[in-house]
Amino acid sequence: MASLGVSRATACDMKISRSDLFDLVWSQPRTQLSKQFGISDVALAKRCAKANIPMPPRGYWAKPESKRPASRAALPLRLPGAADTVSFERDRWYRARAVTLEEQPVAPVFCEPVEALVAAAVDQMGRVRSISDLGAPHSGLSKVLADEASRRKQYEANQRASYYKPYFDEPHCQRQLRLINSLLQAFSRIGCKGSAYAKDEWIRGVGTTYHLVASIVIGDTHVGFQFEEGGKGAARGAMKLVLDTSKEGGFEWSDAPRLPLERQLGAVAQRMLECAEQRLRANAHYQYEWTLERQADLRRQIQEEQEAQERRRLGAIAAQQQRVRARLCRLAANLRKAREIRDLVALVEQRVAGNGEEALLPEFGRWREEALAEAGRLDPALMELDALMANK
Repeated sequence: MASLGVSRATACDMKISRSDLFDLVWSQPRTQLSKQFGISDVALAKRCAKANIPMPPRGYWAKPESKRPASRAALPLRLPGAADTVSFERDRWYRARAVTLEEQPVAPVFCEPVEALVAAAVDQMGRVRSISDLGAPHSGLSKVLADEASRRKQYEANQRASYYKPYFDEPHCQRQLRLINSLLQAFSRIGCKGSAYAKDEWIRGVGTTYHLVASIVIGDTHVGFQFEEGGKGAARGAMKLVLDTSKEGGFEWSDAPRLPLERQLGAVAQRMLECAEQRLRANAHYQYEWTLERQADLRRQIQEEQEAQERRRLGAIAAQQQRVRARLCRLAANLRKAREIRDLVALVEQRVAGNGEEALLPEFGRWREEALAEAGRLDPALMELDALMANK
């Protein structure tokens, strides 16, 4: 697969498998390939790094083909928590996913064992060392440290007024910052981003307190963690690191004799990788089930609409039949009335002729004319055919 063969607009709305993107980045320079995706070569490199896709080293394409290595690097396993596809969709976080009945959802299948993915990521990450100072902190700590420096400056300028006192100058808070920095630095070696922020909490009788919360983006999955006191029975000053794992169950590490948290960071990192992969798989199954449920809802809505349309159709037919029936009944009643009027006129004619009441003939003539005219108006047999058959 040497070329995408698609327009820039289409490329910006597509997903591509890791293996296909791996073949592409080794088939042509990123400066050329990135144009096909409508992004910069730097953005393409970031996507490759996030997807754990090795790229040709600097100067690779400047060498003559004969001097390039005969074999390229193998595609490593994906990072835990990372999808097996790379997305180039625009506004992917803000665009609602539409479900159609034409879509054929496929149940997610994960061929790689979780243990193999985690082991490969741990090997790539290397040993998670505790960094004892914050001289060169991870960029994810920059906002917290900058805010602390600003508060410290105001604190000194205002005669150490408690309102301006930094939140995290206490020894245990400094230790938390060092632990966060150590984990962020370790995960940055496998292309994972991370950050920390100050979370405020109001406690009755105490007031507003602040504590540190951190999060690492492993693949496409966020795994957060924070610190708590050591708990009942723990040594004075002991600390506990807790993962934000409400779905997977609680995972925590505490200071222990001769085993402080600084020496448990490797286990923490490994568990975070496992949690990221478990969340990815759980989310994939959720999306699959959600799609099936949404399609079932769509089918139910379509069926309900069809049934409603059928009820409306049958109702319209019944209403039309009722109108026709009512009109026919009116016409039949009018026909009977017209016949009865004519019969009445005939009876009166016989009476006038039999009794010799010639004096009544002028008045009878007028009455007879009006009666027969009314009978003519009522008699449907005298109506025009179109008016007779009109269903009004």
